Amino acid sequence: MSYDTDFDAAIELLQRIGQELSEAWPDRVLEPTQVLGVEALGDSAVTLRTLTKTAPAKQWEVARELRKRILVAFREAGIEIPYPQQVVRLRREPEG
Repeated sequence: MSYDTDFDAAIELLQRIGQELSEAWPDRVLEPTQVLGVEALGDSAVTLRTLTKTAPAKQWEVARELRKRILVAFREAGIEIPYPQQVVRLRREPEG
């Protein structure tokens, strides 16, 4: 998420998403997702770490669903997920 994000609001949102996922998928999610906090401070983004205990061999399916729910919820909440961008300017050389 971007550095402009309200971290407490984002953490609360992640906790809610994790709780909803554990209620929707009780056979695959053994415990609600824990939000462990800030994992990294990157050039343009802050990375938060979560931990979700899953049934054996269900971790990949749960991770995909959790990421999808996070993307949707962040979009609805107006939380930006930054990505690298590059501005290219073309300069004309004077003729002659």
